[in-house]
Amino acid sequence: MELLQHHRGGYERLGVAAGMEVFSHYGMGTKAYAIERKEDGRVEFTIWGTLFWLPVIPRSFWSAYYVGPSQPDSIKEDGHRFADESKIHRGLLSYVLSVAISLLMLALAVSPICYLIFWTAGRAASTLEMVLVYAACMWPVVLILLMERRRNKLLTGTKG
Repeated sequence: MELLQHHRGGYERLGVAAGMEVFSHYGMGTKAYAIERKEDGRVEFTIWGTLFWLPVIPRSFWSAYYVGPSQPDSIKEDGHRFADESKIHRGLLSYVLSVAISLLMLALAVSPICYLIFWTAGRAASTLEMVLVYAACMWPVVLILLMERRRNKLLTGTKG
């Protein structure tokens, strides 16, 4: 298999085989977080074990060329392939930032519904309150979609 790197709306041939693949199944598995794109086209990232799209356990630090998305199958619904990978060292700050952002996203995702549950506790909710409850239930999905879109843009190097 020949390595292709995303380059100005297309893929540029790099001539080496893809080596590393990370994937998750509905947010459970491994994902690349703490992503930094370098000027030479390499991507530095941390592989995290994830639970419902949130990074839980840092596994390793890598620098590699992004090849492209994994081919989806019955297990891999979201994944990425990398080539010319090499392990790197990242400081404690990288761990702390990833965990802090993860906890912030979790708080942002669940706080609206928690507030509405306590607000309507002990009484029947009005029609407007029920509309807000349904909207608050959809909010975590929207937040995950926005977070994944940003992460994919960092990996692929696309601007738009």
